[in-house]
Amino acid sequence: MPKPQARTTFELLTEMAEIDPVHEALVDPKTGLRLSYAELLVAAQGFSRALLTSGINHGDRVGILAGNRAEWIIAHFGITAIGAISVGLNTWASAHELAYQLEHSAIKLLFLEAEFRDRDFVSLVNEAVQIAGKLETLQQCIYFEPNPSSDTTSWSTFLARGNAISNEDLNLATSKVAPDNVACLLYTSGSTALPKGVPLLHQGLIENMWGIGERQHLVAEDRL
Repeated sequence: MPKPQARTTFELLTEMAEIDPVHEALVDPKTGLRLSYAELLVAAQGFSRALLTSGINHGDRVGILAGNRAEWIIAHFGITAIGAISVGLNTWASAHELAYQLEHSAIKLLFLEAEFRDRDFVSLVNEAVQIAGKLETLQQCIYFEPNPSSDTTSWSTFLARGNAISNEDLNLATSKVAPDNVACLLYTSGSTALPKGVPLLHQGLIENMWGIGERQHLVAEDRL
C-alpha cells in the first residue's frame, strides 16, 4: 500500500474511506460491533458534531478513560477531527495519579466506562475529583454505557446533541486543523515520578505509525 497523503488524523481516516470504504476498519470483540472505514468515518463525524454542540473547539482537551473498545477509537478520531486534543488517561492510575492528570491536562469533557476489569471508574473519578479540588475546566463526564446514575450522561444521549450541527459547520472546523497541531496527549505510568503528559502532533503520529507498519511488514489483511 502506498504511503498516505494525509497529514492530519481526520484526513487519514477520510483517505482510507475513499480508497476502500467497505474494508473492515474496526472489530470490537466485547460488543461484536464491526465497522468499515466508511462507517467509522461517519461515526467519528457524528461524534465531532456532538463535541461542537457541547462547545468543544480547536485546542480544547477531551479525556478518555477506558480499555480497548470501539468508542475509544471513534472518540479519538472525532476529537482530533475538529482540532481538539485527545487525552488518553491511564486506566491503571491511582486516584491521586488520576487527580494530577485531570488537573494537569485541563480537560473539558471526560468520556469513560463505568468499570474496567475489576476497577470501578465511577468511584475512582469521584475520588480523584475530590483530591484535585475544584477543577476549573472539567464540565461533564459522559459514560459509554447507559447512565450508571441519574446525574450522568450516556454515550447515546451525548451523540444526539450533534443533530444541530450542519455539514458546513463540521467542514469549517475540520479545515482549521494543521499537521503541526497537537493531536493527542498521552500520560506515562508515573512509576518513578508524577505521570508525564506526552504531546503527539498529527503529522508526527501518522509518520510514526506508518514507519512502524513498514518495519513490521503489515498489509491490509493483517489484524492488530
